[in-house]
Amino acid sequence: MNRFESYAKRLTWCIPFLLAVFAAGCGGGRDPILGTGVTPDTTRPTVTYTIPAAGATGVATNTKVTVTFSKDMNPATITATSFTLTGPGTTAVAGAVAYPGGVRTATFTPTSVLAANTLFTATITTGAKDVAGNALASNFVWTSEDNDAADATLTANKILVALAAPHAIAEHELHVTPSIGISTYPADGNDAETRCSRKRIPRCTRPRNKAVTITNSSKAI
Repeated sequence: MNRFESYAKRLTWCIPFLLAVFAAGCGGGRDPILGTGVTPDTTRPTVTYTIPAAGATGVATNTKVTVTFSKDMNPATITATSFTLTGPGTTAVAGAVAYPGGVRTATFTPTSVLAANTLFTATITTGAKDVAGNALASNFVWTSEDNDAADATLTANKILVALAAPHAIAEHELHVTPSIGISTYPADGNDAETRCSRKRIPRCTRPRNKAVTITNSSKAI
């Protein structure tokens, strides 16, 4: 009986010791038997797609800037500090940054319409990290140029379509056939009189019910 109790006491001390050794072997993600572990993710994320594209011109002034990453990013690192927009020059553009989970795409929405005929620079800094904590290898920078002539043309076409609809007056049907000319500053003149005189050119040289853009620069009048 004493011998049995001796064995029991030894077994009682051995079990905690073996558990401690087993737990130590599991540390660091390693299998205590196979000796292999999970390989840490050290691949840096990259930018795979942007809107607008790098070097794009004639971009609409109400465009939202988006960037797509190669990996799932940590939303806490995609902020107005790591995703910026400047223009002209180094003038910061105010806006909000959003990175909804699961889509790998971040969006910068300017607070107001962007200035026309202006070169803008978007930057994703190395502060942007993936879910494993890997940062971009370097800042990703690209430029694009906004222009409102395209916006003005779209608006003019909408106006023409609306005015082209017949209007019933008593027993008569009235049809309006307008033309719209677009001139811009400063390409078409530095003063309103000059720009207005150039704006009337399409009335003489273009068919009616057409929206004509004279030039692609700055604000339409």
